[in-house]
Amino acid sequence: MKDNAPRFIYKIVPADQWLASTGKNVPPAEVDKRDGYVHFSTADQLAETLSLYFAGQKTRILAVETARVRERLKWEPSRHGDLFPHLYGEFEKALVAFSLDLEVPPDGTVTLPAEIV
Repeated sequence: MKDNAPRFIYKIVPADQWLASTGKNVPPAEVDKRDGYVHFSTADQLAETLSLYFAGQKTRILAVETARVRERLKWEPSRHGDLFPHLYGEFEKALVAFSLDLEVPPDGTVTLPAEIV
């Protein structure tokens, strides 16, 4: 695990996908299926991820305590060479500490809720 790992990492899912999901696992996004792991962002990375990939969408942000997934989490370089948290294996709904709805404006400008730390 990254030495200075944040307390929470965040998964963004389209709100309608979250509402339609059944079963014990969070359904993987197409990018997760393609890459073989679940893409997460830290609080510092979240606004840019929302802006780049979710502009104009209603989303649900799922917060996961990093310590609960440390055995399956890898910090790997991605955008700008930053280390991003990638979860290998199933993403169980029981891991979600809290979730928030966030509608991303079409221009991608995002103000994160205060709960994102």
